[in-house]
Amino acid sequence: MKKSQRWHIFVFSLFFSFLLWVSVNLGGKYQSFINVKVEAVNLPEGKALLEPLPDELKIKFYGSGWQLASMFFNPNLKCELDLSLLKNKNVIPLKTDFPRMVKMPVGVQPIEIFPESLFVLLDNYVEKRVPIKPEIKVSCINGYGVVGDIEMSPASLKISGPQSVLANIEYWKTAFNEYKEVKERIATIIPLSDTLKGIVGLSNEMIGINIEVQMTAEQEYKNIPITLKDFPEGHSVTILPSRVDVLVRSGVDKLAAFDKNRLKIIISYEQIQRDTLGFLVPDISIPKGLKVIRITPNKFEYVIRK
Repeated sequence: MKKSQRWHIFVFSLFFSFLLWVSVNLGGKYQSFINVKVEAVNLPEGKALLEPLPDELKIKFYGSGWQLASMFFNPNLKCELDLSLLKNKNVIPLKTDFPRMVKMPVGVQPIEIFPESLFVLLDNYVEKRVPIKPEIKVSCINGYGVVGDIEMSPASLKISGPQSVLANIEYWKTAFNEYKEVKERIATIIPLSDTLKGIVGLSNEMIGINIEVQMTAEQEYKNIPITLKDFPEGHSVTILPSRVDVLVRSGVDKLAAFDKNRLKIIISYEQIQRDTLGFLVPDISIPKGLKVIRITPNKFEYVIRK
């Protein structure tokens, strides 16, 4: 007999012996802990869970080895908690109700259940729409920077859940994301935070983001006139000086497309009424994505003649 044939016979004998050993041993009775997934069903209409239920229950079962093995490897094994049975109580007694909540093979018995009961709190179900707040940190390489705000699609989402919880939620965060040594635009999809998973439902779990990154540059715009706001008629006002030079920083493409007429240096009559120092610091109006670095001069005197 060839050596390769003897080797095949040896492997087959070993495998057959293993199957025989498994068959004999799994035919006996055993006790074993199995984690069973929890699924809430029949939630009363107009109600929501105020606290999340456990993802799994740790159960000790008694049965044959074959039966326990089939349960251990069964992806559909679950405990269905019928919340319609709560009515005027908040406790589900798992120890007594468990056999009808889980589909088990005939002959298998639950011996120990942890926890033995579940305390369930319900609240009124509500929905609301809130803006999304990005939790994103971007570090650009030297000479580059983020231009404008982070764009998100969608910019808001619908959340649903218990009224007492949603009343305190004004926005929803993304999961934290950090980007390092960036020198080009970031366009990707990121997940939303799941800190209240099991309590608050989200209309979507992912959002698209767009972060414009450009090489940074500075441009000085000279002789920008002061804009007067809300001054009453019949008042002659002189602002000294009446024009300023403004240094602006942004991305090179953003600066190249910028119309300096959209840059406004504003002094309002209310500022004069509130002034106790004898000089004014102007407000600045400039499109998003551009940043004023310096105004020369940065303080103004004024003379009012009625």
